[in-house]
Amino acid sequence: MSVRAIKFPFRPATAVGLLSAAAIVAFSLPASAATSFVSLIGNGGTEEFTCKVTTHGINVAPLRSADNGCANRVWLHKNLNGSGWGYCISGHTDPSIPTKYEAAQQAQVVSNTAKC
Repeated sequence: MSVRAIKFPFRPATAVGLLSAAAIVAFSLPASAATSFVSLIGNGGTEEFTCKVTTHGINVAPLRSADNGCANRVWLHKNLNGSGWGYCISGHTDPSIPTKYEAAQQAQVVSNTAKC
């Protein structure tokens, strides 16, 4: 039994060229593309979600801080149905959550990109 060499349909130089092109594309992406999500940091861990306009239940309360990597505002609401008080987090900020709002049950990503 003989061992056969596996032949690839491209040369090593082609592979290096393809890898270089992929690296150029990766480095040309804006930094904001890498951090386009919201993180809520609480005593129960960290919860992350995308910048898509929608609502989320919060499962890591009490909250300590947030990291809003989105351009959109994020609203924290007292109750899961959106009622009660609200606390606004501006886009591209990472605030500490005031004690009064640390028990939020809902996070709502909205389309508004103005500062709170």
